[in-house]
Amino acid sequence: MKSIILLAFILFSLLPINLTTNTSFIPRYSPSSQYAIGVSSIGSSSLSISTNEVLGYVEVYSVSSSSPFSLQFNAVIKATNIYGEILDFWVQNIIEFNKQELNFTDEVWNFTYSYASINPSLITGKGGVYSTDVNGHIIDYYSYSTPYQTYSLPLTYILFISVSYSSPYIYVSIGYGNLSDPTSTIYDTITIDVPNLQNACIYVSPSYTGIGLPYSVELVWGGSGNGQSVAFTNMESDLAIFYQIKPDLYSPFPIIYNYGFDTQESASDLSAYLASDGLVEVSVGTPNPTLLTDYSAPLLPGWTEVTVLANSTYSINGYNFTYNSIKEYGDNFGLPYYISFASPNPITVTIYPVKTNNGVIEPYEINVVEPYTNEEYNTTTITLTLSKNYFQLIVYYKFLPKKFFVYINIPMWGVVNGTPMLVKSGYYYYGTIIQLPLVNFTYINSLERYAFFPDYTEIVVIQNISIYVTEVLQYYIGITSQYPLYGYINNIKVQLYSNWFNESCVIKIPSQIYYVNTKTREILLNPITILVNSPQNYTAKWQTQYYVNVNSTYPLNGVINNENTTLKSNWFNASEKIIIPAQIYYVSNSQREVLLNPTNIVVNSPINYTAKWQTQYFVTVSFPVNATIEGESVIFSTGWYNASEKIVISQNPQYVGKYERVYIYNKTPIVIIINSPLVIKIYASVQFYVNFSMSVLGEVNGSLELLKSNWYSMYTIIKLNSTYYKYVSSSERILYIPSITSINVTAPYNVSFKSITQYFLYFNSTYQLEGKINGSEVLLRSGWYNYSETIIIPFQYKMINSYSRIALLNPENITVSGSLTYVADWGIQYYLVILSNHPVYALVNGTNTTLITGWYNRFDKIIIENISYYVNNTVRYSIYNVTLLSFRVTSPLTVSVNYKPEYLVNINGKSFWAFNGSRITLYVETPFYYTVKWIGTYNVPNNYTIIVHSPITERAVYTINFINIISIGSLLLALISILTNIRIFKK
Repeated sequence: MKSIILLAFILFSLLPINLTTNTSFIPRYSPSSQYAIGVSSIGSSSLSISTNEVLGYVEVYSVSSSSPFSLQFNAVIKATNIYGEILDFWVQNIIEFNKQELNFTDEVWNFTYSYASINPSLITGKGGVYSTDVNGHIIDYYSYSTPYQTYSLPLTYILFISVSYSSPYIYVSIGYGNLSDPTSTIYDTITIDVPNLQNACIYVSPSYTGIGLPYSVELVWGGSGNGQSVAFTNMESDLAIFYQIKPDLYSPFPIIYNYGFDTQESASDLSAYLASDGLVEVSVGTPNPTLLTDYSAPLLPGWTEVTVLANSTYSINGYNFTYNSIKEYGDNFGLPYYISFASPNPITVTIYPVKTNNGVIEPYEINVVEPYTNEEYNTTTITLTLSKNYFQLIVYYKFLPKKFFVYINIPMWGVVNGTPMLVKSGYYYYGTIIQLPLVNFTYINSLERYAFFPDYTEIVVIQNISIYVTEVLQYYIGITSQYPLYGYINNIKVQLYSNWFNESCVIKIPSQIYYVNTKTREILLNPITILVNSPQNYTAKWQTQYYVNVNSTYPLNGVINNENTTLKSNWFNASEKIIIPAQIYYVSNSQREVLLNPTNIVVNSPINYTAKWQTQYFVTVSFPVNATIEGESVIFSTGWYNASEKIVISQNPQYVGKYERVYIYNKTPIVIIINSPLVIKIYASVQFYVNFSMSVLGEVNGSLELLKSNWYSMYTIIKLNSTYYKYVSSSERILYIPSITSINVTAPYNVSFKSITQYFLYFNSTYQLEGKINGSEVLLRSGWYNYSETIIIPFQYKMINSYSRIALLNPENITVSGSLTYVADWGIQYYLVILSNHPVYALVNGTNTTLITGWYNRFDKIIIENISYYVNNTVRYSIYNVTLLSFRVTSPLTVSVNYKPEYLVNINGKSFWAFNGSRITLYVETPFYYTVKWIGTYNVPNNYTIIVHSPITERAVYTINFINIISIGSLLLALISILTNIRIFKK
């Protein structure tokens, strides 16, 4: 134990960690009464599972919490090195939920011993190694997270963890997929370096890892990290876990629990139960950590799942498995639990028979049960292809009595238990005696016959046996040869003559030679292997060969039958052509021999040939030049030259063309005699003519010179300035731009210059001035500008605050045609907010404009015009109230202009406008004997007050008031009577 702790410490704890994190999904180091809730498995004492891949299925219908939370898919990798030491790694594939977003996170922890860390130099992936404090211990672990993304419900994922290894590396692929492709997306691939690695797998077992937690696989809901517990306000989800058996073939973990064993995070108000479709259903409720079932068979939507209950080995998609035995037959075969097979694709099942010492147990009927759809049927087909449901196959068998099979390839008359009969293949009871004759011939004609040979002549049946009767058809083979002929019959060498041979007998007549004398021989041309299947005749054909003697000081190449070969003394066919082409043999790197007497030979008798060679030496010439060799003009360069040749170099310089030459610095003429390998030092250079359209200063191989048209050596580096200037005046100059600024002289060059007139422009601005020159944005400063360039000085400003700024008041477009001075005029502007329910017309510095919210120059004079907006001839909108009618802009300001509707009012033919809501009293003075009534929009009596909500037309209508007249008359009569009485009284 000490050694493995030391190994893990070395592997995973030596290097410092530079990264820290506040959130990690930590192991269950601290026992607690709360657990993460979902589905998990630790196998059982009789069931430990080793696999390369595990899947975690989740479908979320509803979920909510006031805090972040997570769904963790966790598993343990068990690695073993060549010394038998075990290292454990806890791998997590996590979905983190925060409000309406989620992301994927993976983590790797060292479970080899308590509080072990991960060494950052021995683990690589997209993420990094981080540190966290667990119970006062600093633990380093690996982590990587994807960016957050929004999600919507329902939400379906299949999480996966996949493991492979190739010493010393463990490769862990982590990702997610869908129901049709469970491993479609890998978001992180992690490599763990384990020295002396022997094997690695995902391991599930109730035994304990190095930190004292079980080897579990768990798909559980819990807090968002750091061992947190979380409460859910809503939860409805389905979960299931699987392990890989074969590629694309999975099995649900048969023994499952509803809580997590290895993670510290937990859920305080979730419960999980086994649903009717085998999935684990999680909802809000009182936690109930418990064993759910020891036979889990969850069915995923669109998947196929099969459980085979049989007494024999069976095949699933071509892979053989032992059976789940429930019948009386069998010899302790099968697994200690019921295994099921699941796949997103159809599953093909084949049931095999069982062989025993007493006979054969064959499947004769399969009861097919579909538990989740309550369907059932029987079939006698032993190969079934099933899809998109859960199937239980219960296999029934029957016992066949014991017999032994006697196979005879050809039925043959013989004696069985003393009775003559035709002996054929079939089952014979134990102890049966079979007798057959030794051999027999039957002639078909003079060239064909049959022979029968059984390999057994007397058999007692005590076991399965095979009798091979060789029924041989024999043919007569005629053989003719001018010379002695040898061959092989059944691998035995014999001299061949005409004879009888078995059908299918192989007569091999190999290649062979018959020597007539020491210089002449015969070669068999038609060696053959004869498969005897009919009468045949064979006549041997012989090829005459002659000996050709080849003499050469050096290896000699030749062409025989269009194939290149090294010619040596040898045998050649009569009339064969030997081509000895022109060729060269290299004695060393500096000496070679050239064949002088190539020839073509027709072999019609024994021949002698002697090769003649010319010696040549390799001459290294430092610089190729024109020369004469034995009076012939050549280019003298590095190459091969005949011994004793004379080479003369005289011309200097040597012109290759009008603009190219070679200049030799050696003293000429130079005379050379070739009598050994030589190194000839010729100091020369290739020169090219470089033409300059004007003389300017520049660099030649780093030295400053006046550049002008001349011859320059090859690879001379000539550098020119990118620009040259000729000043016409202090404000005008001519810019010259060379067609090239750097020349590596490898060819003739012509250097021309482009001229551009420039003028000096002065820009005077208090603030940084921006502009565009030929479409490019620049900061405008005083300087030189090209003739005809367009300079755009747009409107621009500098913010003082949100409501005040300094703005350029004189933007301008300039086309450069001479020197000029531009003075920027900057002014302060204030932001005016215009609040109005209708457009506001005003005079701004005497100019009619529509007043809107925006920027205005300081001291602008603004007069708001009282203009009405007519809806029609009886309705209009007019200014009802305004904060300011006339003002100067001296600061940011909010101006409110309130328009209200006005309606045309006509009273007795007189019209005027009244605002909505105005009160008008309809009244005219009349004599008492008249009554007034207003006729029109309202029809009301005199002295009636109306409220204006629409156009109004009213007219006063006068009528005689008889009541008032009668009343007045009565009063008058009464008054007259009173006055009369008064007079009477006075008398």
